[in-house]
Amino acid sequence: MRIASGKATLVVTVALMFVVLVTLSSPLAHAQTVVAEITVGAGARSAAYDPHTGEIFVPNNSGDSVSVISGSTVAATVNGFDDPRGLVYDSGTKRS
Repeated sequence: MRIASGKATLVVTVALMFVVLVTLSSPLAHAQTVVAEITVGAGARSAAYDPHTGEIFVPNNSGDSVSVISGSTVAATVNGFDDPRGLVYDSGTKRS
C-alpha cells in the first residue's frame, strides 16, 4: 500500500491535533497555582511525595541533608547524608 506524501502529512497533522486537544482538556494540563514558597536546604533540585502522609521529602544536595515538608512548613531537617541528589517513593513499603 502506498500513501501519497500529502495524505501522510494530513494524517500526522490530524493525529497531532487530537493529541494536543486531549492533552489540553486534561485537568493535569492546566496551569498550576503556587500556594506557598517554602525555603529548604542548599542545592534542592528534586522532591518525593508520600501520598499516605502528605509529606514531601527534598534532598538538599549542597547541604548534605533532607528536608521534610508537612503542610506548608519544613517539619524536620534530617542531617547526615553525603551529597543527596534524589529520592523515590516506594508505594509497596510506603516509604521514601
